Amino acid sequence: VVMHSGNIGLSQDFDLIIEAAARLKDKPDIIFVIVGDGVRKPDLQRKSKQLHLTNVVFFPYQPKELLRFSFAAADVFIVTLKNGLAGYLVPSKIYGILAAGRPYIAALEPASEVNDLTRKYRCGLLTRLADPDDLVRNILLLYGNRDLAG
Repeated sequence: VVMHSGNIGLSQDFDLIIEAAARLKDKPDIIFVIVGDGVRKPDLQRKSKQLHLTNVVFFPYQPKELLRFSFAAADVFIVTLKNGLAGYLVPSKIYGILAAGRPYIAALEPASEVNDLTRKYRCGLLTRLADPDDLVRNILLLYGNRDLAG
């Protein structure tokens, strides 16, 4: 399970996630789960249907007391932030992911706080911004090496 959990808004790069899911739709045991609500959710649901992505599943916002269950279901989290937002926004979900001891793949600007944290502590994988092929490569790396995924 490849998961995004949190706001489904304008600052995250959900097109990257949907494009990666499209490239991996021939791998039925890799499922993309998007948990949360936000302005982009209807558009992403529509796009997933248009692309016939049966490997993308949406769930509503989860209250904090239930987050541990969705976090436990994830094999890896995707943390994204669109270009130009580093220094203005920090995806706070990273701290919950780290506290839960879950692996993540981050697709943010090189100068972002999450990338600095990831490089310094070697606690996740980094993907180039807006590069679905690089995201797919990292997902398959974890898929093929469960030891890396924790």
